[in-house]
Formats: sequence, structure tokens, C-alpha cells
Amino acid sequence: MSITETRTVASIIGGQAREGGTRVESRNPANLDELVCEAWLAGADAFADACRAARAA
Repeated sequence: MSITETRTVASIIGGQAREGGTRVESRNPANLDELVCEAWLAGADAFADACRAARAA
């Protein structure tokens, strides 16, 4: 048995982490009880904010 650290991934917009939207989990296929990663999928508002931040950069 091993211990795996769960990572959380989110968008970085304008240098700031942006959590919110839809959360998706990734599990170890050999052990479905083991959560490997969770990711936040940003929505349309975050996409528009990212476009504005990129244009301003």
C-alpha cells in the first residue's frame, strides 16, 4: 500500500489561481478509491477574464 498526495489544479489568470466552475476528479485505475488529482474547469467568465489578462500583458 502506498500513500499518494492528491493534487488540485486550477486556472491561473492574471497571476492568481481561479477555482470554481466544474470540478473533475481523476482516480487511480488500479485502485478507484485513490483520488490522484482534482481539477477545476473554468467557465466562460474565466475564459473572458483570461483573454483580457492576456491582451493586457
